[in-house]
Amino acid sequence: GMAYRCNIDKEWTMRFVSDGCYDLTGYKPECLVENKELSFSELINPEFREYVWKRWEEAIISGDAFKEEYSITTAMGDVKWVYEQGRCVYGENGGAVALEGLIIDITDRKKKEDEINYLNYHDVLTDLNNRRFFVKRLKELDKINCLPLSVIIGDINGLKLINDAFGHAQ
Repeated sequence: GMAYRCNIDKEWTMRFVSDGCYDLTGYKPECLVENKELSFSELINPEFREYVWKRWEEAIISGDAFKEEYSITTAMGDVKWVYEQGRCVYGENGGAVALEGLIIDITDRKKKEDEINYLNYHDVLTDLNNRRFFVKRLKELDKINCLPLSVIIGDINGLKLINDAFGHAQ
């Protein structure tokens, strides 16, 4: 990951970036400092830019720590998930002067979470949605504006025998 100190602006103008910047983003630290080649904002994937800014605004106003997960695109075009935690630095007069924090790569963890989530709602053998999926969807759709609602679930007895005889693909 990388440690940083930046201005409080939508470009995330970096004043300091640690050497871990290269491993995380594919850019050398000096490329991001003072937006020399690009701003950190350009690395944050567009669907998260405004959200991250709003969450930082909330943390600055409340004085709380900022903790958030979002995705970035590296110099090589890879999408990485990152976890950022940081705090606002306040000056002697109490005004906000900078943001400091740490951003770490959590891509592997996010992939594992997605895999677990997928396995929670799909049958391992058939890759079809399982009963848990349908129960969850039924709760989501059990609203007056979705009625009437029907869900049909089939259970095939002897599926193991069919799999053994004809293979899982059949």
